[in-house]
Amino acid sequence: MTNGQMWEYREFREVITAMLYHVGLFPLKKHSKFYRLRPVLHLIFNLGFGYGMYGFIKANIKNFLLISKSILCMYIYREDMMNLMKILDEHFENLLKNVQLTNLLNGITTFRRLLWAVAIGGYITACFNSCVPIIFMIIDKINHVKREVYPLPNHSKLPWGLAGTGIIYKLDYLIQTLASLSIVTISCGVEPVFSLFVFQMVGRLRAMTYRIVHIDESSDRDSILRDCMIEYTLLLKCRDIVQKVFGPIILQMFISNAVVMSALMFQASQMDLRSWRSTVLIPYTITKFAQTYLCAFAGARLTFEVKKKILTKIL
Repeated sequence: MTNGQMWEYREFREVITAMLYHVGLFPLKKHSKFYRLRPVLHLIFNLGFGYGMYGFIKANIKNFLLISKSILCMYIYREDMMNLMKILDEHFENLLKNVQLTNLLNGITTFRRLLWAVAIGGYITACFNSCVPIIFMIIDKINHVKREVYPLPNHSKLPWGLAGTGIIYKLDYLIQTLASLSIVTISCGVEPVFSLFVFQMVGRLRAMTYRIVHIDESSDRDSILRDCMIEYTLLLKCRDIVQKVFGPIILQMFISNAVVMSALMFQASQMDLRSWRSTVLIPYTITKFAQTYLCAFAGARLTFEVKKKILTKIL
């Protein structure tokens, strides 16, 4: 492995860790009560946001269901996440010290770029939606025009309606903006951490393959095969945990993203790409494509490693 690959892996892992830590979903061994309440607060915050902004929740119900399910699964299976971190993350750090495993980090560049595509596209979309009302206010100020009603981020409709730019409007604007950033942060942490765990499982399979391929007359074959069987048993345990924790999240993500991307492509075909609406449509589309491909790519790499002939024949 090269220094560049090592740096890319560190960045990939640290960005995901930071996102999960921010919303209280990163499995820490020692944590405060407030940290344990963070995901509950984010869940209440987003559900309350969705209840009040019924126009936005009606149009984006799939995204809210996915975010809520992500928080609940990660929160309920916190102990399983701790086991994954102990089995995969800590052992992977030891594998990184083995200079003979030159292919351990192959493919990390793609994982890292997809993660940044999801993060950058998501935050650009959230920030642009939040800036639209401000842009309208600035334009009206320049033209000496005063509107009775200004739009809210995401074109939300409130049960109590909109009126001017008073304190109620400002509070609604602040809540929606914070909720949008919270949703993006959760999306940038939950699905990518699935790909991180899968990448670490792939790395352990590569390490096992290396040990088997390089068996020679001086090697203790029984000891090596016994160690590989133990490793493979641990990976099967990790597979079961990943399937239990992330299975419902990834399945719903694929279904909702398929519907959303179909709708986005239809909108793009009917829209003038020179209009301001395309400014938010393009990064949002990139985010959904990158989010879907990141998880699919992780699964494909794991399947490829498992089906290697040398591994399947011996194990």
